[in-house]
Amino acid sequence: FEDFKRQNDALEALLVLNAGFRKSVSIQESNIATLDESIASVESITREIPLLMEKMLSSIEQFVELDYPFQVEERDNRLQFARDAIDNPDVSIAEKFRQVLVIYQTEATYGRTNATYPDTIAIGGAERDVNIVRIGRVALMYQTTDRQVTGAWDNNARQWIELPAGEYRTAVQTAIRVASSLDAPKIIELPVLAPEVAQ
Repeated sequence: FEDFKRQNDALEALLVLNAGFRKSVSIQESNIATLDESIASVESITREIPLLMEKMLSSIEQFVELDYPFQVEERDNRLQFARDAIDNPDVSIAEKFRQVLVIYQTEATYGRTNATYPDTIAIGGAERDVNIVRIGRVALMYQTTDRQVTGAWDNNARQWIELPAGEYRTAVQTAIRVASSLDAPKIIELPVLAPEVAQ
């Protein structure tokens, strides 16, 4: 009888333990099913990311081509670097995507900043050394180093146009000094194209 009681107690303990294991196995099976779904979605996303990156890169390349032609070589190099990363099989998907996002962030920054830099552009068929000043994405202007010729980029005509010397020479010179942090920021009258109706 004592032996029967011991065996009965052991059986009850095993039944409780077995019920606990069944519950754990059920939870683990549920977790496995969730992980399987996640893995399937990751595979799907991983297949779609290269197409998304290609579309993003093509869009930003087209945007840069249609944008004001400032720091052209630097921007082209950045695009080529991202293109090379995307084509390189040794670069991870995450790094490729990061390179594309860096271009988008940099291009967005140009719309909020001012900059000036020296460059050589064709004016009236002759190459001239100029100082370029960019005011966000609102205006792109130049002034020759001797300050005799001042002009602006006409994005509709896709060419540099000369501005009336007396009217804008001082304003563009001031804009160059402000963008170079040689003068304090101030309100400057500059040639800016009128806004277009959104389509």
